[in-house]
Amino acid sequence: MIDDPFQRQHLTEYEYNPRLTALKAIIKNYPDRSEVLDLLVDRSKNDPDKQVRKYVEEELVKWRSRSS
Repeated sequence: MIDDPFQRQHLTEYEYNPRLTALKAIIKNYPDRSEVLDLLVDRSKNDPDKQVRKYVEEELVKWRSRSS
């Protein structure tokens, strides 16, 4: 997922991004794994797709509020 070459061709949120789909599945299926938090932090800083970064940042807020 980190090395996926997907680049958005159109400026639309409806274009399928496999990294976003994979992240959603990982978050849903492994919500308590510390590796997921590491992955989310990495993707929030390093994913080339702005929409993926935005989604991950929103998920990090939820993750941190559950941890407090």
